[in-house]
Amino acid sequence: MKGFTVMPIPRKENFTLIPVSEVTTPRNGQVVMTDRWWIIVVENGVKHVLGYRGQGFKSLAPQCHAMRASLALREDPYPAPYGTFSIEFLPVAYWERGCFDVE
Repeated sequence: MKGFTVMPIPRKENFTLIPVSEVTTPRNGQVVMTDRWWIIVVENGVKHVLGYRGQGFKSLAPQCHAMRASLALREDPYPAPYGTFSIEFLPVAYWERGCFDVE
């Protein structure tokens, strides 16, 4: 199919845990993301969001979506990167610039 790119299957080492407190604290130069549903993982009592960096990604891609249903369609949308997860709404989050650029 012309123009269709097959993405590699995500692996655990492609994911990064970022504390929710970090992405909800404004920082100069960050991209502001509003009204998004996020994949949340709890590790050692701390809530984290997932960042993904696969082949061709210049920076971490946030694992979120404007529509909850897009994340909730699958029981396990990722290869269980860090165990169990939930889907939670964050009204405002701050992410590194360049997160939507690909090589």
